[in-house]
Amino acid sequence: HLITAVSAGIESDESELIPIIEQTERNTNRSIHEISADTGYYSELNIVKLKKRNITPLVSMKPLSKSGNTKTLDKKRKTRNPISYNHREWMKERSQQTRYESRRIVESVFSSIKIIGSVQQWLLRGRKKVNTEATIAAIAHNLRTINRLK
Repeated sequence: HLITAVSAGIESDESELIPIIEQTERNTNRSIHEISADTGYYSELNIVKLKKRNITPLVSMKPLSKSGNTKTLDKKRKTRNPISYNHREWMKERSQQTRYESRRIVESVFSSIKIIGSVQQWLLRGRKKVNTEATIAAIAHNLRTINRLK
């Protein structure tokens, strides 16, 4: 089921990650212990904030370009951006990759809303109206899911 539905209306989602987590915790009255998100939600600040909240951050990062000596580049990256370097190395571990792959279940929910619910784009304008429309789409999806379970 969809628990939180928001539409940011901005190019980068990274500033929306923590508010989405907080909204989900309010909606469910439960603490979140692990988050799986795509590259749009990645920032070093988000990783730090998630770790402070004891939330495991399965947040993908953009691929690195492979130019030059990778050992030299890795050493420079580790020195310049230790948070990003450590997160990238941690995400390379097989156990993290397997857990991150479970995101596909969530992605299928959004494709279901787009295809079955015929929501290709929002009809309304303005953040509040679009969030209301997203909530209605989420409710419709949840009702279809409940109906299938009967």
